Amino acid sequence: MTKKIIYFWVLFFIATSVVIAGTLNDALLESQNFNHKKSLKILKKLPPSENVLRHLAWAHLKVGNFYEASEIFSTLNQSDYEILFGLGLSYFLQEDYESSEAYFKKCLAVNKNIASAEYFCGEIKNIQGFTDDAVKHYKNVLKLDSHFVDARLKLARRYFDTKKYDDSFREWSKILNIDPKSKEGQASKETLLALITKKPEEIVPPKRIAEGTAVAPAPLAEKIPVLRIGILKIAKEINLWSESGLEIIEENKVIFTTPPREVFSVNGSSEIFKGKKIVVKPKSNKPDHSTIIIRDVKYAEGFPWAGIADMEYRGYFEIVKSPPGFSLINIVNLEEYLYSVLPSEMTSWWPEEALKTQAVVARSEALYRKNISRPHGKDNFDLCSEQHCQVYSGVKQETDSAKKAVNSTRGEILEYNGKPAHTLYSSNCSGHTQSSKELKNWSDVPYWQGVPCGDILPPVNSAELDRWLKHPPDIFCAPSKYTYYAESRWMRVVEQKDLADWLNRNYKLGGIKKIIPLKRSPSGHINHIRVEGTKGNADIEKENLIRGLTFGRLRSTNFIVECYGKSGGLPKYFIFWGAGWGHAVGLCQSGAAGMAEKKYAYPDILKKYYKDTYLKKMDY
Repeated sequence: MTKKIIYFWVLFFIATSVVIAGTLNDALLESQNFNHKKSLKILKKLPPSENVLRHLAWAHLKVGNFYEASEIFSTLNQSDYEILFGLGLSYFLQEDYESSEAYFKKCLAVNKNIASAEYFCGEIKNIQGFTDDAVKHYKNVLKLDSHFVDARLKLARRYFDTKKYDDSFREWSKILNIDPKSKEGQASKETLLALITKKPEEIVPPKRIAEGTAVAPAPLAEKIPVLRIGILKIAKEINLWSESGLEIIEENKVIFTTPPREVFSVNGSSEIFKGKKIVVKPKSNKPDHSTIIIRDVKYAEGFPWAGIADMEYRGYFEIVKSPPGFSLINIVNLEEYLYSVLPSEMTSWWPEEALKTQAVVARSEALYRKNISRPHGKDNFDLCSEQHCQVYSGVKQETDSAKKAVNSTRGEILEYNGKPAHTLYSSNCSGHTQSSKELKNWSDVPYWQGVPCGDILPPVNSAELDRWLKHPPDIFCAPSKYTYYAESRWMRVVEQKDLADWLNRNYKLGGIKKIIPLKRSPSGHINHIRVEGTKGNADIEKENLIRGLTFGRLRSTNFIVECYGKSGGLPKYFIFWGAGWGHAVGLCQSGAAGMAEKKYAYPDILKKYYKDTYLKKMDY
């Protein structure tokens, strides 16, 4: 064979591969736009490679050809969790529950982290009438992925059906912590009050603090800048106590004291106030008597980990009249604030360089909000204690490793043009961060640029995105001993009724027909999505609203949506395949852990995620 002939065939092979790849991408793009029949038609014309057959099987499943889907899936790689999940789903939709359960269990044997496989095992047992077995599977779902809150809805309902009223009350209470406006939750809990065998506070006891914690102040604490942290806003009642007792101060004068461990309460009938505010301090400044405990604080409302607990804080408090209630503000120095923020925002057993990275980032963000953006200026405090600013959970969250990282970076911040940088961060970027200009109503900040979280470039088309979401590449923030699997790659199964009930609170949609991504960042994150319903459509562009498509929120906007089965002519199951956790702007915390594991130092990690910023050490 001559060189010319060899050259011709090489070019022919390359050209053919490019055409096939382009056609495959066209098919998947049609699928993501819910044009499933057109996608299937395109795929049928392609040469039957392993990859093409994989997508062909899913296409058959989406149009309702369940048997054809299972036949094709059965010819593919049985060591791939995606193929086994597809087999489980295809048999489930054929109502062959024995085969379906077998394949979902094989899927879990190959990849034990696939919460959706556990979910469908629960659905199978529920259909078969084995409610106790169904409950076990739903509980396993939540162990694998606490954000898979659809399983908690199933638990609450199944417990009620089997007259396990205390258990049902507990689950509905958790659901209402996540979603206080849930009509089903409110009605169920009201009904259950007449059926439960214990007092509500016995079934869902708040997390109590029995005694104060001995804490050591930060070195040279008197030199450290002070922050005002909003703990409660417009609270109807505030209850505080301290091991040493409390001093109640108004206009710099002690007007009242409490004995050690006695609760001091402020509510609408309190006569303690003469002016607008009072100050509450521990009576002793000794390390083992210098904290204050707040009773029954609601935290993380709207998130799956929401609840009620006692909280313990350093520093002192201001209680301010804030009609129709009161605000509670913690005055604490910056470094001691970070002792709690760092382990509240990052796992404290992660590598030391990752913790140092987080310490610098959190310190910079606190000063940026205090001195520059002032998001809570009208509230008379610098930062709130929730995710809107930075999570600040008090003394009980502090760890030795976190305090070490804070102390070793004391006073260090990132600056840009001589001012503290706005160092946003998120848990997991999914493999590539976003530029802020790509998000609706976000500013184009020079150091918020999209960067790869590793050496792998992000997907450039629908086919690559499908692979990227379902099979994480070699990136710093891939699932690892530091990164919880469902932070990096996740799935959610949402039924038509639950999705429609949730979305119709804010949009007049009726039944949900389609969820179509209209625009994505280069990282794969959705920046514009359309939800089509039987009564209307909704175009959603804001990042937080896209993540709010489902009850309990989606972990990120980097996902694809697939629908299967029919219920009243509409899709019955919506399956979200997603990646990452958070807005993906700025630091990727999982990526920082991955880089630290590979021996990167914290200045290098910071330099990667915040372009053109520099470290500065403040003098204190």
